[in-house]
Amino acid sequence: MGKLPGEGKADFEAIAQSLADGAAPLSAAYEHGFNAIAFAMRCFEGAPLKSLASMSRAEAMDALDSIKSGANHLRHVAPIFAKYPGVAKAIDNAWLAMFYAESFMTPFLMLGNADAVDKTGLVNTYIERNPDTGLIKIGRAIDVEQRLRALGCGAAATLQLLAEFPGDSETALHRRFSQYRHHGEWFLDADGVIAQFAERGGDQ
Repeated sequence: MGKLPGEGKADFEAIAQSLADGAAPLSAAYEHGFNAIAFAMRCFEGAPLKSLASMSRAEAMDALDSIKSGANHLRHVAPIFAKYPGVAKAIDNAWLAMFYAESFMTPFLMLGNADAVDKTGLVNTYIERNPDTGLIKIGRAIDVEQRLRALGCGAAATLQLLAEFPGDSETALHRRFSQYRHHGEWFLDADGVIAQFAERGGDQ
């Protein structure tokens, strides 16, 4: 279980146990639950996205880690509130929002920083699948392996690389498969068309 923000180590275990047992008042569950959400949101707000263009690659990774740490905090404390459905649902919704934000912002953080801009000739396009949701992502990255690791950490899943192509064909593939778009760069490949395209290695 993750630590509840604002609680010292001495009283954390007692509070967590009381919440896990369902013995704490509902008001206390809401207080601690929303404190956890507020803490996670501060992690998100702490990423200096306005200065993205001038960031180094390392600074962009730090910003991504800050967002990821907020999402991970919510995932770790969520079990404490299992007996308080309203609080648990709020935490789950906040976690989903941060997960989607991380997935959406990762390309900008990795491709919009100063180091990446200087290396646009090295960009590759990739097609990957989340085995838990079945959703397929079409994106671009300088380091595809590193990108998938970062996305996998946020999704708490090992993402499957279906295909990787040299150059930037992300926009073209997004247009080609627009009818399957689920949200952002994620596609619901109900007919298996995208997976078959990836297996063929593109247009051959």
